[in-house]
Amino acid sequence: MVECTCQFCGKTFHKHQYQINSKTAKYCSRDCAGLARRNRLPYICQNCGKSCEVTPGRLKQNPNQKFCDRACYLEAKGIGYNAETATIYKTARDTEEMYWYENGKLVRQMRHRWVWEKAHGSIPEGSIIAHLDGNKTNNELSNLECITRGELRVSKRTN
Repeated sequence: MVECTCQFCGKTFHKHQYQINSKTAKYCSRDCAGLARRNRLPYICQNCGKSCEVTPGRLKQNPNQKFCDRACYLEAKGIGYNAETATIYKTARDTEEMYWYENGKLVRQMRHRWVWEKAHGSIPEGSIIAHLDGNKTNNELSNLECITRGELRVSKRTN
């Protein structure tokens, strides 16, 4: 047995002579070998101050990596902590999505559904909220209707 020193943690360990030439002889355990191969770069989250790591590939995609996760990013950008102060984004389909936090978790909901639920309670199973005038950005309560998908298909055929 030959005494070796782990190149990752510095701990002393023993290996057989035939294992010395293999790659595993550099590390005391599989954990240390795996951690040494990870090749991650450290940074500090600008929102919560937590110490984080990023891979070189991810750093190429986003050279200004500043936040530990999406929730920290959204919190730093001032996205609200409840639906009343939620941040609203336009989607590719011209609908509006709302983002806010509930019990520490990020919640996403379509704005027309939130407007309906605030006024009438939860949406029944199998029902959808439709815009009467067809304008998906007009989320006034008077323009919203709770119908089934079948009723929506029939109304689209008649129009």
